Amino acid sequence: MVQSSDTSETDGSQHERPNGRRSWFPFAVLLAVAAVIAIAVAVRSGRLHTPVAAPNPQSPTDRIRAGVSAKLPRTESPYLNTKSGVRYIGSDACRECHEQQHESFLTTQHSQSLARVTKAGQPPESTVNHPLSRRSYRVEYDGDTMWHRESVLKADGPGPELQAHAIAYQIGSGHVARSYLTEDDGFLMESPVTWFAASEHWDLSPGYDSADQAGFGRVIRSGCLYCHSGHVEKLEHSEKPEHSGLRYRIVEMSIGCERCHGPGELHAAQRAAGDFDESRDDLTIVNPNRLPRELSEDVCAQCHLNGEVQATIRGRRPEDFRPGLPLSEYRLEFRKRQPDNDLRIAGHVEQLRRSQCYQKSKTLTCISCHEPHGSRDDAGRTAHHRSVCLECHQQQPCRMPLDIRESKNQDNCAGCHMPRGDTEVTHVALTHHRIGIHDEAKPAETPEPTPSLLLDSLQSLSHLPSADRDRALGLAQLKLVRMAGKSDEQMPRMDLAKELLGRAYASGMRDAELLTALAGIARDSNRADKGIELAVQGLQLDDLTLEGRLELTDILAELQFRSGSFSEAAEQLRFITSNSRSPLHWFLLGTLEDQLHNDDAALHAFRRAVELAPGVLDYRFALTKVLEQTGALDEAAKQRQIGRSLVDDPASE
Repeated sequence: MVQSSDTSETDGSQHERPNGRRSWFPFAVLLAVAAVIAIAVAVRSGRLHTPVAAPNPQSPTDRIRAGVSAKLPRTESPYLNTKSGVRYIGSDACRECHEQQHESFLTTQHSQSLARVTKAGQPPESTVNHPLSRRSYRVEYDGDTMWHRESVLKADGPGPELQAHAIAYQIGSGHVARSYLTEDDGFLMESPVTWFAASEHWDLSPGYDSADQAGFGRVIRSGCLYCHSGHVEKLEHSEKPEHSGLRYRIVEMSIGCERCHGPGELHAAQRAAGDFDESRDDLTIVNPNRLPRELSEDVCAQCHLNGEVQATIRGRRPEDFRPGLPLSEYRLEFRKRQPDNDLRIAGHVEQLRRSQCYQKSKTLTCISCHEPHGSRDDAGRTAHHRSVCLECHQQQPCRMPLDIRESKNQDNCAGCHMPRGDTEVTHVALTHHRIGIHDEAKPAETPEPTPSLLLDSLQSLSHLPSADRDRALGLAQLKLVRMAGKSDEQMPRMDLAKELLGRAYASGMRDAELLTALAGIARDSNRADKGIELAVQGLQLDDLTLEGRLELTDILAELQFRSGSFSEAAEQLRFITSNSRSPLHWFLLGTLEDQLHNDDAALHAFRRAVELAPGVLDYRFALTKVLEQTGALDEAAKQRQIGRSLVDDPASE
């Protein structure tokens, strides 16, 4: 079954229960709801494709080892700094010898991708009301500190304040938009409001325009930091309990030299020792301009090639990619088949490769038009881009009369053939990188074709064995199902995911992502014994990351809950809550602790859930109930009053 075009080229805090208008219902109903949602957000239906049984050695660990397939080969690069042991040293170390390039790079948007927030140069104070979620957000300054405050939205304006956060970081240069991060207990969270430069106004951040939006509960993961910062390191272990879990140390704020040239340890050491020959190629540092076109584009594709879903390569982490290596050996991007004029915010590399200009040229690439080390003014940029076009089109002049071209876009080739347009992100318009004829007229409507289950791969899959192709395609299909949510329309895609992942399992593959996917399918198919077996297998892997352990533990907790093993499920939830910032899991832990008659533990868990998500009524009412049963009547009355204030006098929509 072919389902990819082989071209040549999740945290619980994000799944909160609705926080809009809700009734003040009895706790017995809450327990019933908790039992239904169990330890996960939703249970999806479908039958698990039964895999061929793995060998049956004496111990689970032996069984896992016996099932592990051979490691995938890695492409060897002549550049020495592509090796995994070479350290990143930061752009300041590069500046000592490359002052001119460093200063010119500071004028680029890449150099401003992440920064500490100060009042200087920031947008004005403002209020953003969102009737759909009944929330109001206030942006204000206290001295040099920016604050974002969340309140209940009443009919006559902002009501009781729910939470307030000092803003620590800004993401984005502000040329298009600027989002903001706050920091709490070592975790980074995205603010619900963003500054949009083109329209010069504050509005909800992308993905927040819903009734059950997460507020300040959206925890920033490594994928966001990878493309918006120079270099981050995961801190999966900490001596401070309050700083455990999915934390990151930002080594270098903005995108810098090593994002494109690779780690500089060997290069700096060689230059410091004077041990180099200017007449020979310097293989201690990658020069993207000297790489083959596809490898050079992979440097940009780290962040500018993005499908709808991503699949990792078995045994690899996306952040382990280094310039000079093929990106497809670290991650794969997939998308459902879409029209050629589709414009995605991070789809520039894909769009360029779909252009006839690119396909007919052997040299046209990202850096043909983009100067990585500096920026030009508008006139200089237009002249440069036009000169690049005329390298091939000098003998084929534009068919549009010159006077029209000049009046329309100052005779700017890109203005017509790479127009700016709307993307999937609200308020953001970017340049389309598919060079071609873009008809401004709205195309005639055609009947919607039957959706295809097949996926297009945005990179070649030819380097992968068949079992790894099945694994990657199956993971991508399953992610699409998870994103769309439970529906009958998604069942054919779920069945295909089961088939592909089942074949990978039958081949002997036992990596963490595959076992997590199959355990999740078993959970959704109400096969608790099989799900527990797969989750336990995954949790015994030596190279399991903390993120992977949390996801598997979440599945195991739900299955243990369903099996009536409440104490074991509570133990899994204690691990999750100590290593993440998920109010949902604190709430579920409190529910179990209450069922186990651990009043103090239940109070602590419910208090933490309310602290992290003060606008969710279910959490506050659960806290109220336990306060009442432990005799803390004054505090219970206070919590009940706060809860009522969240639903009384609802704002009109």
